[in-house]
Amino acid sequence: MEADIRRVFSAKIGNDVYVVVGGKFYRVLQESEGGGALLLSQIDSDRMGKASIGYGVSSATASTQNVSALSLDSNVGTSINQAMASRAGGQDLPVQDKKYILYNHNCIVPALKREIMSIPGLDKKAAGEFFKKNKIKWNNPQSLTQVADFLTDMFQNKQP
Repeated sequence: MEADIRRVFSAKIGNDVYVVVGGKFYRVLQESEGGGALLLSQIDSDRMGKASIGYGVSSATASTQNVSALSLDSNVGTSINQAMASRAGGQDLPVQDKKYILYNHNCIVPALKREIMSIPGLDKKAAGEFFKKNKIKWNNPQSLTQVADFLTDMFQNKQP
């Protein structure tokens, strides 16, 4: 059955749970009552376009050669095994992972102190004290979940 992305709230693949926020799938790193820590993985288009090239080779040619894993022979009925075998000269696409905090059940912000401190309506003094008191580690999903709970409590179902 084909899924209508507008009606999908979450998906489970193996042990990983993904939620849809703003039309994008985020992997749930840790969750709590009001939100949690999420991870968004996307193709790093900046790194994808850069290639180590030799003299006389255009960067456009080199960058498309680096992603030859995407180009298949013109056979539409190519099996997955043939497609995987034909990509041997290519490279994996570079992926960029970014952590986010979901709070107040539907608000999302990058998991960076400066981004959180710039949320409209945030009590900056209370937030600073909370970060210090709880020794927030910005790469730790458990710490990010504490921040999600703090933000949810602060905004109490109000849009910031």
